[in-house]
Amino acid sequence: MGEGWRQYAQCSMFWCCGRAIVGYIWMMISISQMAEKSRFEAASELLDDLYELNEAYFGADRTERLKEASEAVQFALPPVDDRDRAGWIQWNLMMGKSMILGSDSHVPEADEYLSVAYRLDSSNAEACYYLAQNSLSDGDVYTANAYVERMQELSDAPRYGSLETVVLRRLHEWNTQSPEYGKLTPAPENPMHYHQQALKLSGRLALGNPSDPVLWDRYSLAALYLQSVRAQSGMRPEKKPLQAAINALDKAAALDEELGREPNPDRVYNRNMADKMIQEAG
Repeated sequence: MGEGWRQYAQCSMFWCCGRAIVGYIWMMISISQMAEKSRFEAASELLDDLYELNEAYFGADRTERLKEASEAVQFALPPVDDRDRAGWIQWNLMMGKSMILGSDSHVPEADEYLSVAYRLDSSNAEACYYLAQNSLSDGDVYTANAYVERMQELSDAPRYGSLETVVLRRLHEWNTQSPEYGKLTPAPENPMHYHQQALKLSGRLALGNPSDPVLWDRYSLAALYLQSVRAQSGMRPEKKPLQAAINALDKAAALDEELGREPNPDRVYNRNMADKMIQEAG
């Protein structure tokens, strides 16, 4: 009887120990998952800061500040096993996005990470957006146009749609100056066709989403580019679209001021150009 109780006690002890070990393992896994989640959250917050810095900081040390902020995001990203599909998509997207937001020029390495995210999830509109943006920075309007078309199939977000206006503004130049890549579309009879499309789309997006300064900026650029093309073609610039460009620039500046952002020097340049063209229009 005593031997039986001893065996029972030993079995109970082993069972309790085994249960404790399993519980410890699950606890460590949970802690690890929580740590990974918190690190993704930390990286996401830093990425938001980088986004704001990219849009709103124009100091002399802009390049250095963007680079430092980009590296901070990349350092904060947790190591992720590529067998974790969702985590691997997020890691590559955030890595590529941080590289693009951390520079004002083309970043070839960013394409590698964003392409992984898009290849694993072809419904990822954000990956398309930044791939298109990076292609535009490289002057590759052909590739940018392909990503924009796919992006528009996936999302109707205004900021995504506004990137099409940038592509449209460059399509005519691409078709006329880069014949080795083939024409994206038949050359229009009206050489200002793409610019007119860009103006119409950018105006609709800005008026429909009046609190986004970037949309007003792109509307103003569409108006200015159209009038520049008119001037290059020997036609007199039109005052009404130029005044609309000035109004859009002022609207964007006012919105940034409300957000506590410093003035964008590009707007000052574009406003002066619009004023000059109005004077030339007589």
